This record gives sequence, structure tokens and C-alpha cells, in this order.
Amino acid sequence: MAEVFRLKDAAKYTTGEFDHQNDAWDNLQSTLTAKQLDKFKFDFRSNVKPVAKFPLDVPYYYQRDSVTWHGDRMCQSSAIAMRIKQIDPSLIKDDDDYLETVLKYGDTVSQSAHQKALTELGLKATFSTSGTKDKVCKLLDSGIAVPIGILHKGPSSSPSGGGHWVTLIGYNSSCFYVHDPYGELNLVAGGYSISNKNAGKCQEYTIKNLLKRWLVQSDSDGWYWEISR
Repeated sequence: MAEVFRLKDAAKYTTGEFDHQNDAWDNLQSTLTAKQLDKFKFDFRSNVKPVAKFPLDVPYYYQRDSVTWHGDRMCQSSAIAMRIKQIDPSLIKDDDDYLETVLKYGDTVSQSAHQKALTELGLKATFSTSGTKDKVCKLLDSGIAVPIGILHKGPSSSPSGGGHWVTLIGYNSSCFYVHDPYGELNLVAGGYSISNKNAGKCQEYTIKNLLKRWLVQSDSDGWYWEISR
């Protein structure tokens, strides 16, 4: 009987020291499609269990029930407030409470104002415009909810708009679990057909179409907040 050659055995004994082994792996990779490589990365990463089961246990805030006049424009405040509440429920009462702190330093749409507000709350926060799928998935694997900035208007093939913020709370092989503070986004056509208090809670947005609205000009230009103690 012919010996069965298994790739996992080759991986086990690959040290990276020998050119012929490296060449063999490079040749194999060159035969795989981008879709096949993406599937392999997901399956390989899935062997490492996340800190918390997806979707993460993160409170949801609906921006449009704000007692202020900022309700239709405070998506970033509501998205960040969800992460704050996940870290420590005692830090804020709700998204309006967090918004009050933000407004001490500037507008709800200002990253600088949020940076100062988060610092006041004793949190470490980094705003980045170089997000990638792997970066946010790694944070999610560590149990960290991630607010991201997307373009919510126009078709997914050519998204537009001034921008909108949602909070990632997990993922699977085809979807991101998302708390959308405005409601249920039509990922393909753009805009919101459903907007009520619970419409945006734990939505399953397809990875394919959400990434089109987050990674607009390259696969590494996503806007996101990393917030921790």
C-alpha cells in the first residue's frame, strides 16, 4: 500500500531552515486561490479558542433614542460606549452619559474629543486608519469588541457617505456579528430600511459586503478603535 502523505505531517517537521522545504510550501501556496487561502486561515485560527464565545457579551445602544439632539449623528459615541460598557459597566450609565463626556472636549464626530474622553475615563485608546480583517479578528479572538467606521450609503460595490460607526462583537466563516446603533443596514444597496430600538442588535453582516464598506481603497485602510484598560 502506498504511503499516504499528509500536509499536517509536513508542517510539523518544517523548520524553515531548508530551502527545498520553503520552496515546496511556496509552490503549494501559488496553486491556491485567494478564497482557498482565506478559508484555510479561518480554519487554522479557529483551532485557537476565543476568550469568549461569539457573539461577545456586549451591551447594545440605539443611538436614535438619545435625549439630546445628537441622536442621528452620535453613532461613534454609541459604538464606543458599547465597548466601554463591556470593559467596566460602572464607567458610564449609557451612551448619552458617555456623549456628555465627549462634548466636554469637542463634537461627537471628532476622534480627538473621543480620545480625551476615553482618557478621562481611565482607558487606553488608539484610533487607527490602517485596520485589516486580521487585526480586528485578532482583537475579537481576545474578547475585545471593536468599533469600526464604515460607509453606509450607496451600493456595496461603490459605497459613499460621511461615514457611520458600528461595533464588531464576533465573527464566523461568513459573517461578522455586529451591534449597529442605527438599525439594520442594507449591506448590498446601502441605507437603512429598519431602524428601531432593537433592529441593529447582534446583526449578522456578511464579511464580503461589510469589508467592502470598511476597507474602501485597500485591504488595510479600515478605521477602528482599540480600547482597553
